[in-house]
Amino acid sequence: VDISVVTYDSSKWIDSFVASLEALAYPRECLHVQFVDNGSKDATVELLAGAVRKLTELGFRAGMRSQANLGFGAGHNAGLEGGRADYCLVTNIDLVFEPAALSRVVSVALADPSAAAWELRQKPYEHPKYYDPVTGETSWNSHACVLLRRSAFEQVGGYDRNIFMYGEDVELSYRLRRAGWLLRYCPGAVVFHYSYEAAGQVKPLQYTGSTFANLYLRLKYGGWRQMALVPV
Repeated sequence: VDISVVTYDSSKWIDSFVASLEALAYPRECLHVQFVDNGSKDATVELLAGAVRKLTELGFRAGMRSQANLGFGAGHNAGLEGGRADYCLVTNIDLVFEPAALSRVVSVALADPSAAAWELRQKPYEHPKYYDPVTGETSWNSHACVLLRRSAFEQVGGYDRNIFMYGEDVELSYRLRRAGWLLRYCPGAVVFHYSYEAAGQVKPLQYTGSTFANLYLRLKYGGWRQMALVPV
């Protein structure tokens, strides 16, 4: 599994995230962790360098690259472009894994040739979405933590670089479904995501980014009625 982690001024999350990687019930030699820093101004780069050394000593394959801040999707495009694994885990750094999370989602994926993506469950605030409680099928995935089939991700061209942050996961979900793939939600694979202080919290960047993404998706995929609602 190739694991892509994008950071931006993320120093306070690095130790706990790396510790949860160490605790994963998964063969370390089968994991390639690639950190991509989007121009952090704090101590993130220095801490990531130490994390890469530590993970390498523990048997992981790990690396880091720094680049200008081109956004979430562009960062993960860079994080995944050098990998070779059949499956890619796109994950935020402000979370920790339950030890069995990765093994559970990979087990589901290996038995599921019709799907391209499997979203992990977030606690303490589960990401709101409709999904089939039997098949796990859903119309889109949140990419705070999601396992992707590399062949499907590459087939559709990765993330849309026109979306800086928020909505890039919805847009990629649309293209994967248009290419004939199914999307799943995997509630048995759990991460603890510390991005929100309360259920339903909306952040300023989330609001503006989501608004832009909504308008962009109307222009890219909508009919004339949806396009007409976009302000000029």
